[in-house]
Amino acid sequence: MSRSYREYGRDGDQDRRRETIRNEDQDRGRDNRLDQRPEYGRERRASSREPPRRFVPVCYECGEPGHYRNQCPRLSGEGSSRFPSRGRSTSPRNYPRHPDRRPTCDEPVLKKQFEDLSSTVATMKEFVERENARREEKERRKHEKAERRKHEEEAKAEAERLEMEKKLKSERRENEKKKETMRLAEQKEQMKKELISTLSVHMGGLREELKYHMDRCLEELAKLKGKAKKQSPSTGQSSDDEYESSKSEVEALSEKTGHLTIGGKRRRGPE
Repeated sequence: MSRSYREYGRDGDQDRRRETIRNEDQDRGRDNRLDQRPEYGRERRASSREPPRRFVPVCYECGEPGHYRNQCPRLSGEGSSRFPSRGRSTSPRNYPRHPDRRPTCDEPVLKKQFEDLSSTVATMKEFVERENARREEKERRKHEKAERRKHEEEAKAEAERLEMEKKLKSERRENEKKKETMRLAEQKEQMKKELISTLSVHMGGLREELKYHMDRCLEELAKLKGKAKKQSPSTGQSSDDEYESSKSEVEALSEKTGHLTIGGKRRRGPE
């Protein structure tokens, strides 16, 4: 505050100097204008031998001569003791610059202002800190949200990858099962074909063998019939019995052969 008082006093001195210079310039201009008038020029030339009269300044504030406006007591409020006496012109003096002492009655007001200013500064500081904390908290939540979203996306991508791998494994397993089933079916079909072919070969040979044996039996039977006719009547009864027994044996053998032939056809299936 003392610095501001000193600056205020310095500014007042500068204002007084500028006002003095401006008033002197105005007076000098007024004299020049008077010199340009013919009658005034003649009077001035006539009285040039007389000593020049001293210019008396007039205050524009109170209208009294003897001082300038910047020296008017009404503006300074300090009375006429600080300025020269009225009635004579004075040049501005350089007064010593002493800082004005602060009145004691202003100390409580200044103290109150200082306390208010300190309170305002503290409030502003608290507000700034609170805003910074809020901004940091907002940034932290935003960062956590972004991290959480990133983890969720990564977890989702990992789950999709595992699901795809599981699906591919299941499809691969199903394909392997289908291939194994088809391979077993082909093996069974091949074995069936081989078995039918083998049975066909064996049944064909068995049929030929049975036919051969039947032909021999029939030949033997024909021979026996021829011998029976040549024998006597006493032996006719025994020959007939033998013939009947041979006939029954041939029929039984033929029946067995027929069953074997039918069974072989059933095993081979329809050709």
